[in-house]
Amino acid sequence: MYANAAQYNKPPTYPVNKVCGGIDGCGFGDDLLGRVFGGLVAYKGNRSCYVNEPTNQSETSVGWRWQVQYIYI
Repeated sequence: MYANAAQYNKPPTYPVNKVCGGIDGCGFGDDLLGRVFGGLVAYKGNRSCYVNEPTNQSETSVGWRWQVQYIYI
């Protein structure tokens, strides 16, 4: 999630600004994990569960993993 936000920091949502705002204005404690969670909530919204969300894999994401795997051989 953090990598996607940084790579595709596109308007009009500017996800990096959302995540950083969540980290800086975190209401989940001042410890590292609380701040990381604050960034997650800012980006994904307040949900009952953040684990194992269903994913729809696109040809782009599958192809990218394949390309990266064979670039460094």
